[in-house]
Amino acid sequence: MAKSKKVIRVKVSMLDIDPSYNCREDYGDIQQLKNSIVENGVKTPLIVYEVEKEGDLGYMVISGYRRWEAIRQLVEEDGYEDFHIPVIIDNNEDEAKRVSRIITDNDRKPMTALEEAHVFALLSYKGQSIKEITEKCGRSEKTVRDYLLLFSADEEMKAKIRDGYITVTAAIKKLKKELRNKNED
Repeated sequence: MAKSKKVIRVKVSMLDIDPSYNCREDYGDIQQLKNSIVENGVKTPLIVYEVEKEGDLGYMVISGYRRWEAIRQLVEEDGYEDFHIPVIIDNNEDEAKRVSRIITDNDRKPMTALEEAHVFALLSYKGQSIKEITEKCGRSEKTVRDYLLLFSADEEMKAKIRDGYITVTAAIKKLKKELRNKNED
């Protein structure tokens, strides 16, 4: 394995993502990003760690999911040949830091509340306490608790949030009320 923090250029086909870590539901204006990549190349390296991929060396993306999606679309959907892009290899990052990086390295497009809730749930699942999540992600304990509750919402409520029929604040209030009522029964 290579030393950490090394910048290299690798073919797109050597990259992969773990869908459970990609919390993006909305990539924003991918077409604009694709146009920029075609005109200027990939300027900001993706952060990756080394993995075995089909018996060979490959790389798992840690940070840069919007760039990855734009690159993937260029190669798989728009017919561009597999090309080299810059990556920074970081093999020394622990799993919890990889997950928290999803929020802190948001590729210039802020995450939605549902996306952040997904990240908090991943961190919690990986054994991180509320306090550890707040420290890693720079959010208050109240926000982390509220977003963990938001993550537990059913798909109908999440769809209403995505579609703008209910605000995140109203959804959290409703979930708290439902939880109180359930605990009283």
